[in-house]
Amino acid sequence: MKVADGIRYHVLDIWVDELVKVVADEKKVEEKVLESIMAPVRRLGDEGRTKVVRGRARDVLRDERLGDIVSMGGSGGDEGDDDDETWEGIED
Repeated sequence: MKVADGIRYHVLDIWVDELVKVVADEKKVEEKVLESIMAPVRRLGDEGRTKVVRGRARDVLRDERLGDIVSMGGSGGDEGDDDDETWEGIED
């Protein structure tokens, strides 16, 4: 079954928006969980059918709000020590 690229664009547009809403309710998200949630987007960025879809997926992975989610949820590590670091996506 084929899925139109327009659907992929729409899902990518709302992916982080909805994730931010969920995390705001949960107040805690571990980094492993976030990596699992972002795995389909990472896969689409690597294996997407078209160049535009791959680029849009990579843009989602670089969204600055993902860094906020990690700092909100915490990864069980030090808090406040990485203020100078910037979010560069999730590493494999």
